[in-house]
Amino acid sequence: MGSSGRLARRDDSETGSEADESAVWEPPHFTIPDHLIPAEFFIPFVRTPRPGEESKNASIITVFAIWNTMMGTSILSMPWLVEQSGFISSMLTFVAMGLVCVFTAYRVLTMQARLRIPPPTHDFQNIMRDVLSKHWEYFGILFSVAVLLGAMLVYWVLMTNFLYRTVDFFYDLAIGNFSKYDVNATVIHGAYCPENVVVEVLEAATSAVGEESFYDKMWNAQTTPLFLVLLLYPLLNIKSPTFFTKFTGMGTISVLYMIIFVTTKSVQFGINVSFTDVAAQDYVQLFRPNFPVAMGTLSLAMFIHNCICRIMESNQHQENNVRDLFIAYFLVFLTYLYIGLLFFVAWPFAKSCIQDNFLDNFLGTDPMSIGARIFLFFQMCTVFPLLGFMIRAQLMTFIYSTTYPGPGRVLALNTAVVIACVAVAVFYPHIGELLRFSGAFCGMAWIFTFPCVTYLVGTYRRGRLRWPAALLHSGLVVLGVVNLILQFVVKTD
Repeated sequence: MGSSGRLARRDDSETGSEADESAVWEPPHFTIPDHLIPAEFFIPFVRTPRPGEESKNASIITVFAIWNTMMGTSILSMPWLVEQSGFISSMLTFVAMGLVCVFTAYRVLTMQARLRIPPPTHDFQNIMRDVLSKHWEYFGILFSVAVLLGAMLVYWVLMTNFLYRTVDFFYDLAIGNFSKYDVNATVIHGAYCPENVVVEVLEAATSAVGEESFYDKMWNAQTTPLFLVLLLYPLLNIKSPTFFTKFTGMGTISVLYMIIFVTTKSVQFGINVSFTDVAAQDYVQLFRPNFPVAMGTLSLAMFIHNCICRIMESNQHQENNVRDLFIAYFLVFLTYLYIGLLFFVAWPFAKSCIQDNFLDNFLGTDPMSIGARIFLFFQMCTVFPLLGFMIRAQLMTFIYSTTYPGPGRVLALNTAVVIACVAVAVFYPHIGELLRFSGAFCGMAWIFTFPCVTYLVGTYRRGRLRWPAALLHSGLVVLGVVNLILQFVVKTD
C-alpha cells in the first residue's frame, strides 16, 4: 500500500545509528485537522496567548492536564472496585492495569519518532492510517466516539442523581419535612447502609402520605433525566463551545474536594477492617474472583490514549514528554488507589454496602455530600457540552469532512445522543456496570489493540521486530480481548 512505500523510502535514507534511533521527534507548526480536538479542551485554562505568541505550557501544567483528564466519574466507583475485587487482588489489579495503560500510552506518544514517520502526521489516528490503512484510522475515530458516548451516558446518570437529590433536599428544607431521611438504621457521620433500609423508607413514605403528592409525581428518579434535557440540550447545539474550556480547572478542584471528603470521613470513621473473623461486620476478603470488574473500569479510568498527542504537543519542553507522561500516570494511580483503599478500610458497615457511587452511601442531609453533589453537578454541566462537541467534531468530520455540516444534521446527532442518555438514566442507572463494559470495550481497541498492532506492523516493516517485543505486544492484544469477554462472565454483587 502507499503508506508502506512511504515508510520504505524513509528507511532507505536512515543511517541506522544508535543516536538517530533515540532522537526525539519534534512536531512542526501546522494547521490542526478538523477531527483533532484542540489542546485547550484538556489543558487547564490559563492565560490566553497573545496574537503570534506560541501557546506552550510548563511540565507541571501538562502533568496536571493529563491527571485532570483521567480523573473522571470513575473516581466515585473506586471503593466499590476494591470491594468487588478483594483487598489484595484489587491492589494487584490497580498496579497491573496502571503499568499496561502507561506502557501503551507511551507507545502512542512515541510511535511517530519510533517508526520514523515524517511530519506532519503526528496524531495517532493518522499514524494508524500511514502504518496500517485508512480503515484503521476510521476504527480509531469510531472507538474514540464510543469512549466519549460512554462518558456522556455516565455523566447523565450522575447528573440525574445529583440534581434529583439536591432539589429534593432543598424542597424538604423549604417545607420543613425531613421524615424521609429517617432511615431507621444506624447512621455514622452521615453514612449508612442502603441495602437494609430502601424498602422500609419507601413503605414509610407511602403510608405517611397516603398517595403521591404533585411534587412527587413531577420530581422523581424517572422524570429528572427529562428535566436535564431542558438544561443540557441547548448547550449541546452551540456551534463552538470553547467558552466551557475556561472551566476545565474545575475538574482539578472537584477531585481535590473528593480527596478531602474521603479523608475527612475516613478519619471520622476510623479503621474498620477484620482479615480473620468471617462473621465480623467489617470482614474483608483478600482475594475475590470478581477482579475483572476492576480491569474493565480501570480501562476507562486510565484511558487517555486518543488525546495524549494533542496534550503533549503543548508541552514547552518536548524532550520531557515521556517523563511527564509517567509522572502523570503515577499521580493518577496514587489518587485512585488512595480514594479506593482509604474509603474501603474505613467504611464502618459491611463492605458489601459500598455503592458504585459512594456518595449514595450518605444521607441527603449530610453537609459534605450535599456540597459534593452540587459542585460535581456544575462541573459536569461544563464538561458535558465539550464531550458532545468532541463527538460531533470526530463523527461529522469522518462523514461530512466538516465539524458543522449544518444545523439539521447537528440537531439529529445531538437528539440521538440525548435520547440514549435519557434512556440509560431511566432504565439502567448503574454507573459501575456502564463504566466496566464501556471501559473494556473501548479499552480493547485503544489501550490494547491499536498501539500494539501499529507498533508490531511498523517495526516489522522496518526489519526491527524482535520476538520478545512481538510476544509482549501480541499478548497485550489477547489480554484486551479476554478483558472484554470476562465482563460478560463475571457478575457484580
